[in-house]
Amino acid sequence: MVRVLLSFFVLFTLLSSLLFTLTDAASKPKPKPNKKMVNIVLVHGAIADGSSWSRVIPILQEAGHTVLAVQQPLTSIDDDVAKVK
Repeated sequence: MVRVLLSFFVLFTLLSSLLFTLTDAASKPKPKPNKKMVNIVLVHGAIADGSSWSRVIPILQEAGHTVLAVQQPLTSIDDDVAKVK
């Protein structure tokens, strides 16, 4: 009886591990292959800073893009434009 329970437990553990592995792999979207990847410059608004892009950057990088978030000085529009250039 103990062997049967132990065998059942081992089988259950292996199957649940396999199930969790498959569902985790299926839940992550795969980036579409794109031969022409682009460089992306993210510019924050007047009441934010570069950290506002912290959730967006990893998504774009996983898709194969080069991403830069500019930290603007917010002293004047001319200074902001110069920093982005």
